[in-house]
Amino acid sequence: MLSKEFFSFSFKFDKIVWRQLVLYGLPIMIAGFAGMINETFDRIMLGWWAPVTSEDAAKAEVGIYSACYKLSLLISLSVQAFRMGAEPFFFKQSTSENAPRTYARVMKFL
Repeated sequence: MLSKEFFSFSFKFDKIVWRQLVLYGLPIMIAGFAGMINETFDRIMLGWWAPVTSEDAAKAEVGIYSACYKLSLLISLSVQAFRMGAEPFFFKQSTSENAPRTYARVMKFL
Protein backbone atom coordinates (compact mmCIF):
# COMPACT_ATOMS: atom_id res chain seq x y z
CA MET A 1 0.00 0.00 0.00
CA LEU A 2 2.90 2.37 0.65
CA SER A 3 5.07 1.32 -2.28
CA LYS A 4 4.22 4.52 -4.16
CA GLU A 5 5.58 6.63 -1.29
CA PHE A 6 8.66 4.46 -0.83
CA PHE A 7 9.67 4.51 -4.47
CA SER A 8 8.92 8.19 -4.99
CA PHE A 9 11.33 9.17 -2.21
CA SER A 10 14.59 10.73 -3.35
CA PHE A 11 17.44 11.29 -0.96
CA LYS A 12 19.01 14.73 -1.04
CA PHE A 13 21.80 15.61 1.37
CA ASP A 14 21.49 19.16 2.72
CA LYS A 15 24.82 20.18 4.22
CA ILE A 16 23.45 23.27 5.98
CA VAL A 17 20.67 21.38 7.75
CA TRP A 18 23.07 18.55 8.61
CA ARG A 19 25.51 21.02 10.21
CA GLN A 20 22.71 22.62 12.25
CA LEU A 21 21.53 19.20 13.44
CA VAL A 22 25.04 18.15 14.44
CA LEU A 23 25.66 21.39 16.31
CA TYR A 24 22.32 21.04 18.07
CA GLY A 25 22.83 17.41 19.01
CA LEU A 26 26.52 17.55 19.94
CA PRO A 27 26.02 18.40 23.65
CA ILE A 28 23.36 15.72 23.97
CA MET A 29 25.62 13.21 22.23
CA ILE A 30 28.57 14.03 24.52
CA ALA A 31 26.39 13.73 27.63
CA GLY A 32 24.96 10.45 26.36
CA PHE A 33 28.43 9.10 25.64
CA ALA A 34 29.59 10.05 29.14
CA GLY A 35 26.50 8.40 30.60
CA MET A 36 27.15 5.17 28.72
CA ILE A 37 30.77 5.14 29.91
CA ASN A 38 29.50 5.62 33.45
CA GLU A 39 27.04 2.74 33.00
CA THR A 40 29.50 0.22 31.55
CA PHE A 41 32.97 1.09 32.84
CA ASP A 42 32.29 -0.63 36.16
CA ARG A 43 32.19 -3.99 34.36
CA ILE A 44 35.56 -3.33 32.75
CA MET A 45 37.08 -2.34 36.09
CA LEU A 46 35.60 -5.40 37.78
CA GLY A 47 37.35 -7.55 35.19
CA TRP A 48 40.63 -5.85 36.10
CA TRP A 49 40.23 -5.86 39.87
CA ALA A 50 38.25 -9.04 40.56
CA PRO A 51 39.93 -11.10 43.29
CA VAL A 52 40.33 -14.19 41.09
CA THR A 53 43.26 -16.16 39.71
CA SER A 54 42.33 -16.59 36.04
CA GLU A 55 40.87 -14.56 33.22
CA ASP A 56 37.96 -16.99 32.82
CA ALA A 57 37.05 -16.57 36.48
CA ALA A 58 37.14 -12.77 36.05
CA LYS A 59 34.80 -13.08 33.05
CA ALA A 60 32.47 -15.24 35.16
CA GLU A 61 32.46 -12.59 37.90
CA VAL A 62 31.63 -9.87 35.37
CA GLY A 63 28.84 -12.05 33.94
CA ILE A 64 27.31 -12.61 37.39
CA TYR A 65 27.58 -8.89 38.14
CA SER A 66 25.95 -7.99 34.82
CA ALA A 67 23.08 -10.42 35.41
CA CYS A 68 22.45 -8.97 38.88
CA TYR A 69 22.60 -5.46 37.41
CA LYS A 70 19.93 -6.35 34.84
CA LEU A 71 17.72 -7.84 37.56
CA SER A 72 18.11 -4.70 39.64
CA LEU A 73 17.04 -2.58 36.65
CA LEU A 74 13.94 -4.74 36.24
CA ILE A 75 13.09 -4.36 39.94
CA SER A 76 13.67 -0.59 39.81
CA LEU A 77 11.45 -0.33 36.75
CA SER A 78 8.71 -2.31 38.50
CA VAL A 79 8.88 -0.15 41.62
CA GLN A 80 8.74 3.02 39.53
CA ALA A 81 5.72 1.71 37.59
CA PHE A 82 4.02 0.92 40.89
CA ARG A 83 4.68 4.44 42.17
CA MET A 84 3.28 5.99 39.01
CA GLY A 85 0.06 4.01 39.35
CA ALA A 86 -0.19 3.96 43.13
CA GLU A 87 -0.21 7.68 43.86
CA PRO A 88 -3.43 8.43 41.95
CA PHE A 89 -4.99 5.32 43.46
CA PHE A 90 -4.01 6.33 47.00
CA PHE A 91 -5.33 9.85 46.55
CA LYS A 92 -8.61 8.49 45.21
CA GLN A 93 -8.94 6.05 48.14
CA SER A 94 -8.08 8.65 50.81
CA THR A 95 -11.72 9.69 51.24
CA SER A 96 -12.91 6.10 51.51
CA GLU A 97 -13.86 4.50 54.81
CA ASN A 98 -11.73 1.44 54.08
CA ALA A 99 -8.62 3.42 53.12
CA PRO A 100 -6.30 2.04 55.86
CA ARG A 101 -7.30 -1.55 55.05
CA THR A 102 -6.83 -0.95 51.31
CA TYR A 103 -3.42 0.64 51.89
CA ALA A 104 -2.36 -2.31 54.06
CA ARG A 105 -3.40 -4.82 51.40
CA VAL A 106 -1.57 -2.93 48.67
CA MET A 107 1.62 -2.82 50.72
CA LYS A 108 1.29 -6.49 51.56
CA PHE A 109 1.20 -7.46 47.90
CA LEU A 110 3.94 -5.01 46.93
